[in-house]
Amino acid sequence: MVKLLVCDMAGTTVRDDDFVANALLAAFAAHGVEVTREQTLPVMGVKKPVAVRMLLDEAGHPELADPVHARFVDEMVRFYREDPSVVPMPGAEDVFRWCRERGIKVGLDTGFDRRTAQTVLDRFGWGPGVIDASVTSDEVAHGRPAPDMVLRLMDLNGVVDPVTVIKVGDSISDMGQGVAAGCLETVGVRSGAATEAELLEAGATVIVDGIADLPSFIESLGR
Repeated sequence: MVKLLVCDMAGTTVRDDDFVANALLAAFAAHGVEVTREQTLPVMGVKKPVAVRMLLDEAGHPELADPVHARFVDEMVRFYREDPSVVPMPGAEDVFRWCRERGIKVGLDTGFDRRTAQTVLDRFGWGPGVIDASVTSDEVAHGRPAPDMVLRLMDLNGVVDPVTVIKVGDSISDMGQGVAAGCLETVGVRSGAATEAELLEAGATVIVDGIADLPSFIESLGR
Protein backbone atom coordinates (compact mmCIF):
# COMPACT_ATOMS: atom_id res chain seq x y z
CA MET A 1 0.00 0.00 0.00
CA VAL A 2 1.29 3.48 -0.89
CA LYS A 3 1.35 5.61 2.25
CA LEU A 4 3.36 8.68 1.23
CA LEU A 5 3.86 10.67 -1.96
CA VAL A 6 6.98 12.88 -1.88
CA CYS A 7 7.01 15.54 -4.59
CA ASP A 8 9.63 18.04 -5.62
CA MET A 9 8.52 21.67 -5.99
CA ALA A 10 10.03 23.70 -8.90
CA GLY A 11 9.48 21.84 -12.18
CA THR A 12 7.28 19.17 -10.61
CA THR A 13 4.46 20.75 -8.61
CA VAL A 14 5.39 24.39 -9.27
CA ARG A 15 5.68 25.71 -12.81
CA ASP A 16 9.30 26.42 -13.72
CA ASP A 17 10.06 27.86 -17.13
CA ASP A 18 13.77 28.12 -16.34
CA PHE A 19 12.98 30.43 -13.41
CA VAL A 20 15.55 28.79 -11.13
CA ALA A 21 18.27 28.73 -13.80
CA ASN A 22 17.56 32.38 -14.63
CA ALA A 23 17.89 33.39 -10.99
CA LEU A 24 21.16 31.48 -10.69
CA LEU A 25 22.55 33.12 -13.80
CA ALA A 26 21.47 36.56 -12.57
CA ALA A 27 23.16 35.99 -9.21
CA PHE A 28 26.42 34.97 -10.87
CA ALA A 29 26.28 37.85 -13.35
CA ALA A 30 25.75 40.34 -10.52
CA HIS A 31 29.14 39.29 -9.17
CA GLY A 32 30.88 39.26 -12.54
CA VAL A 33 30.99 35.49 -12.97
CA GLU A 34 30.10 33.93 -16.33
CA VAL A 35 28.13 30.69 -16.04
CA THR A 36 26.17 29.14 -18.91
CA ARG A 37 22.66 27.74 -18.71
CA GLU A 38 24.05 24.34 -19.69
CA GLN A 39 26.34 24.40 -16.65
CA THR A 40 23.37 24.87 -14.32
CA LEU A 41 21.45 21.80 -15.54
CA PRO A 42 23.37 19.14 -13.58
CA VAL A 43 22.84 21.00 -10.29
CA MET A 44 19.09 21.49 -10.60
CA GLY A 45 17.44 20.10 -7.48
CA VAL A 46 20.70 20.12 -5.52
CA LYS A 47 20.87 21.99 -2.21
CA LYS A 48 21.35 25.53 -3.44
CA PRO A 49 24.46 26.55 -1.41
CA VAL A 50 26.10 23.35 -2.65
CA ALA A 51 25.01 24.02 -6.24
CA VAL A 52 26.42 27.56 -6.08
CA ARG A 53 29.73 26.31 -4.66
CA MET A 54 30.01 23.63 -7.35
CA LEU A 55 29.54 26.18 -10.13
CA LEU A 56 31.87 28.73 -8.54
CA ASP A 57 34.57 26.10 -8.03
CA GLU A 58 34.29 25.32 -11.72
CA ALA A 59 34.54 29.03 -12.56
CA GLY A 60 37.49 29.56 -10.23
CA HIS A 61 35.74 31.89 -7.77
CA PRO A 62 34.96 29.84 -4.63
CA GLU A 63 35.31 32.95 -2.44
CA LEU A 64 32.01 34.30 -3.83
CA ALA A 65 29.84 31.41 -2.58
CA ASP A 66 28.08 33.29 0.22
CA PRO A 67 27.24 36.52 -1.62
CA VAL A 68 26.15 34.72 -4.79
CA HIS A 69 23.87 32.39 -2.84
CA ALA A 70 22.39 35.33 -0.91
CA ARG A 71 21.67 37.13 -4.18
CA PHE A 72 20.09 33.97 -5.63
CA VAL A 73 17.76 33.60 -2.61
CA ASP A 74 16.73 37.25 -2.86
CA GLU A 75 16.01 36.80 -6.58
CA MET A 76 13.89 33.69 -6.00
CA VAL A 77 11.92 35.14 -3.09
CA ARG A 78 11.13 38.30 -5.05
CA PHE A 79 10.13 36.28 -8.08
CA TYR A 80 7.98 33.78 -6.21
CA ARG A 81 6.27 36.53 -4.25
CA GLU A 82 5.51 38.91 -7.13
CA ASP A 83 5.65 37.36 -10.58
CA PRO A 84 2.24 36.48 -12.12
CA SER A 85 3.70 33.49 -13.97
CA VAL A 86 4.25 31.63 -10.69
CA VAL A 87 1.47 29.04 -10.63
CA PRO A 88 1.03 25.39 -9.61
CA MET A 89 1.69 22.77 -12.24
CA PRO A 90 -1.55 21.71 -13.95
CA GLY A 91 -3.27 19.09 -11.83
CA ALA A 92 -0.96 19.38 -8.82
CA GLU A 93 -3.65 20.38 -6.35
CA ASP A 94 -6.02 17.74 -7.75
CA VAL A 95 -3.34 15.12 -7.13
CA PHE A 96 -2.85 16.33 -3.55
CA ARG A 97 -6.60 16.07 -2.96
CA TRP A 98 -6.84 12.65 -4.63
CA CYS A 99 -4.08 11.27 -2.44
CA ARG A 100 -5.43 12.66 0.81
CA GLU A 101 -8.91 11.32 0.06
CA ARG A 102 -7.33 7.86 -0.14
CA GLY A 103 -5.25 8.15 3.00
CA ILE A 104 -1.97 8.78 1.15
CA LYS A 105 0.10 11.47 2.85
CA VAL A 106 1.53 14.23 0.67
CA GLY A 107 4.97 15.69 1.36
CA LEU A 108 6.94 18.30 -0.57
CA ASP A 109 10.72 18.50 -0.62
CA THR A 110 13.02 20.94 -2.37
CA GLY A 111 16.58 22.06 -2.93
CA PHE A 112 15.47 25.54 -1.82
CA ASP A 113 15.90 26.88 1.70
CA ARG A 114 12.86 27.40 3.95
CA ARG A 115 12.58 31.12 3.18
CA THR A 116 12.28 30.50 -0.56
CA ALA A 117 10.00 27.47 -0.31
CA GLN A 118 7.70 29.11 2.24
CA THR A 119 7.16 32.04 -0.11
CA VAL A 120 5.64 29.61 -2.62
CA LEU A 121 3.67 27.65 -0.04
CA ASP A 122 2.17 30.83 1.41
CA ARG A 123 1.31 32.24 -2.01
CA PHE A 124 -0.49 29.05 -3.08
CA GLY A 125 -2.04 28.34 0.32
CA TRP A 126 -0.35 24.96 0.46
CA GLY A 127 -0.58 24.35 4.16
CA PRO A 128 -2.43 21.87 6.38
CA GLY A 129 -5.45 20.55 4.55
CA VAL A 130 -3.65 20.69 1.19
CA ILE A 131 -0.34 18.97 1.94
CA ASP A 132 0.75 17.12 5.06
CA ALA A 133 4.35 18.35 5.43
CA SER A 134 7.26 19.99 3.66
CA VAL A 135 11.02 19.77 4.15
CA THR A 136 13.67 22.08 2.72
CA SER A 137 17.33 21.42 2.07
CA ASP A 138 18.52 23.65 4.93
CA GLU A 139 16.52 21.58 7.42
CA VAL A 140 18.49 18.36 6.92
CA ALA A 141 22.16 17.44 7.10
CA HIS A 142 22.45 16.46 3.44
CA GLY A 143 20.47 17.62 0.43
CA ARG A 144 19.79 15.60 -2.69
CA PRO A 145 20.75 13.10 -3.91
CA ALA A 146 21.07 11.96 -0.27
CA PRO A 147 17.83 10.51 1.12
CA ASP A 148 17.60 12.83 4.15
CA MET A 149 14.55 14.84 3.07
CA VAL A 150 12.55 11.75 2.15
CA LEU A 151 13.43 10.13 5.46
CA ARG A 152 12.46 13.30 7.32
CA LEU A 153 9.08 13.38 5.58
CA MET A 154 8.58 9.75 6.50
CA ASP A 155 9.22 10.61 10.16
CA LEU A 156 6.87 13.59 10.05
CA ASN A 157 4.09 11.43 8.60
CA GLY A 158 4.60 8.32 10.69
CA VAL A 159 5.71 6.22 7.73
CA VAL A 160 8.24 3.51 8.59
CA ASP A 161 8.84 1.53 5.40
CA PRO A 162 10.27 3.27 2.31
CA VAL A 163 8.65 0.67 0.06
CA THR A 164 5.37 2.44 0.81
CA VAL A 165 6.77 5.75 -0.51
CA ILE A 166 6.71 7.15 -4.04
CA LYS A 167 9.19 9.91 -4.91
CA VAL A 168 8.40 12.24 -7.81
CA GLY A 169 10.69 14.83 -9.37
CA ASP A 170 12.10 16.39 -12.52
CA SER A 171 15.85 16.42 -11.83
CA ILE A 172 18.73 13.97 -11.78
CA SER A 173 19.20 14.61 -8.07
CA ASP A 174 15.51 13.82 -7.42
CA MET A 175 15.98 10.41 -8.97
CA GLY A 176 19.14 9.75 -6.98
CA GLN A 177 17.29 10.71 -3.82
CA GLY A 178 14.45 8.28 -4.45
CA VAL A 179 16.88 5.46 -5.16
CA ALA A 180 18.98 6.26 -2.08
CA ALA A 181 15.88 6.28 0.13
CA GLY A 182 14.75 2.88 -1.18
CA CYS A 183 11.38 4.17 -2.38
CA LEU A 184 8.85 1.84 -3.95
CA GLU A 185 8.92 3.93 -7.13
CA THR A 186 11.03 6.85 -8.27
CA VAL A 187 8.96 8.73 -10.82
CA GLY A 188 10.49 11.19 -13.27
CA VAL A 189 8.34 13.90 -14.84
CA ARG A 190 9.01 15.44 -18.24
CA SER A 191 7.90 18.88 -17.06
CA GLY A 192 11.19 20.14 -15.66
CA ALA A 193 14.96 20.25 -15.79
CA ALA A 194 16.16 16.87 -17.04
CA THR A 195 15.50 14.84 -20.18
CA GLU A 196 13.80 11.48 -20.09
CA ALA A 197 17.10 9.75 -20.85
CA GLU A 198 18.83 11.58 -18.00
CA LEU A 199 16.07 10.71 -15.55
CA LEU A 200 16.19 7.02 -16.49
CA GLU A 201 19.97 6.94 -16.23
CA ALA A 202 19.73 8.53 -12.78
CA GLY A 203 17.41 5.80 -11.52
CA ALA A 204 13.82 6.64 -12.50
CA THR A 205 11.64 3.54 -12.43
CA VAL A 206 8.98 5.19 -14.58
CA ILE A 207 8.56 8.40 -16.58
CA VAL A 208 5.31 10.36 -16.84
CA ASP A 209 4.45 13.60 -18.58
CA GLY A 210 3.62 15.45 -15.40
CA ILE A 211 2.28 15.39 -11.86
CA ALA A 212 -1.31 15.03 -13.13
CA ASP A 213 -0.47 11.47 -14.27
CA LEU A 214 0.22 10.24 -10.73
CA PRO A 215 -3.27 8.98 -9.76
CA SER A 216 -3.54 6.65 -12.76
CA PHE A 217 0.00 5.42 -12.16
CA ILE A 218 -0.65 4.72 -8.48
CA GLU A 219 -3.87 2.89 -9.35
CA SER A 220 -1.93 0.78 -11.85
CA LEU A 221 0.25 -0.48 -9.01
CA GLY A 222 -2.75 -2.14 -7.44
CA ARG A 223 -1.73 -1.15 -3.94
